[in-house]
Amino acid sequence: MNKLVSAALAVAALSTTGCAGIQYMNRPVIGAGPTIYANTAAPEWITDSARTGGKAGQACSSSVLGIVTTGEATVADAARKAGISKIAYTENTFENVLGIWARYCIVVHGD
Repeated sequence: MNKLVSAALAVAALSTTGCAGIQYMNRPVIGAGPTIYANTAAPEWITDSARTGGKAGQACSSSVLGIVTTGEATVADAARKAGISKIAYTENTFENVLGIWARYCIVVHGD
């Protein structure tokens, strides 16, 4: 019984640490504390232009337990996918489920 309680406490502690999000900790969209589910977004202005641009491109990467991370979430990749040569602004989005799976995306807006 003691081993069962210890295992349950270990799983509970691990699920609140947000390990999958460790890969993206330097981005402005990460929550301040452990969460069960997170889905956040934050803009980063590049130019003073008030218009948002006619095109948008997205590039994402995913992480499992902070151990395996795949994808290329770069501004250059997102702009290339949408055919954008002049960037107006970018958005960062982050999604995290129980610290097991996380996804970070960059969305580029421009012309």
